[in-house]
Amino acid sequence: MPYDQRIMRCDGLDHVSLTTLEGRVLVSFLIGPYHRQRFDAHEPRQCHLVVREDGTWFLLVVVQVPDGAPMPPTDFLGVDLGVATLAMTSDGLAYHGTSVEACRARYLKYRRRLQRAATLAQMEGKRPKNIRRALKRTAKREARFRKDTNHCISNPSCHLLKSMGFCLTVTVKSPISPQEEPARGRQNYRDVLSV
Repeated sequence: MPYDQRIMRCDGLDHVSLTTLEGRVLVSFLIGPYHRQRFDAHEPRQCHLVVREDGTWFLLVVVQVPDGAPMPPTDFLGVDLGVATLAMTSDGLAYHGTSVEACRARYLKYRRRLQRAATLAQMEGKRPKNIRRALKRTAKREARFRKDTNHCISNPSCHLLKSMGFCLTVTVKSPISPQEEPARGRQNYRDVLSV
């Protein structure tokens, strides 16, 4: 639920007053040391009250910080994104996806085993709800692993480039036009291309 400055007020760094249907409610919240500095120096503009699937409540606060002066780039660095090599820079640095590929293969094997078990349970007239839940949980876990891997590759590189005054250019394979036939590979390689 979104809150703006009219129906939300921060009382220090530990409490926030929110308007609800029953009236104003004073809620305590935790904030990390990095965000505490930002929160202390600038006035919050708005916030969103969010509940996750596991029942945990979060208050996402937007703080307006003035933009810094843009730096003129001194040089450019190109990054090519791929499948086997996750990223290849124009200066020759390569980020290989061997750990990602091993994780993908492991999760693929686990998903196939779960799907086979779900099919057998369905054939016996049972409802495989717990297996479907495990499949969904596994998909989320694999997505989090990929997201973390991409972050671990891109974040240090971007900070290094920014400190050196470089400008970053990224090339991604363009989508297939309707006239072109999509690339077809062996079944095990199609799983790699679909991601």
